Amino acid sequence: MKDQSITESLITEPISKLASSASEVFTEVTSPATRKAVKRGVEKFKKRATELYDEAGDATSLALRRANREVRRRPYQAILLSAGVGFLLGYMLSRRFSKD
Repeated sequence: MKDQSITESLITEPISKLASSASEVFTEVTSPATRKAVKRGVEKFKKRATELYDEAGDATSLALRRANREVRRRPYQAILLSAGVGFLLGYMLSRRFSKD
């Protein structure tokens, strides 16, 4: 009998400590202060992501305008360059798939 109670206490004691620790952590994580901090972090992240998205859109628009201007200035070079790139890609892809 005595051995059984010792064995039970060896098992139940760590489990109750673990449950108590888990309860403390859960209480801390779900506290209003923690939720506010997480919400502030998410809002900062959203704001920064929006800024980066807008910057990328601006840079892309600028690059497209420049490319458009160059194509209009030198249409024959643009056609030849496009044809050359198309030929090169076609050649590389045909070699890659012909090996299979």
